Amino acid sequence: MGEKLTEGTLDLASAGNLLQLDFSAHTRSTGLYYLRIEGANVRQVLRIMRK
Repeated sequence: MGEKLTEGTLDLASAGNLLQLDFSAHTRSTGLYYLRIEGANVRQVLRIMRK
């Protein structure tokens, strides 16, 4: 539907080597979701399928 579900920022210096994100509260319906990650040296769009 093209709606923004949530957004936020994260200080990766304090995140360590593993970053775990929980979107279960925002992706209740079955479907395809897009996660956009942007930083100083990275721009990535990930597709997430909720079954």
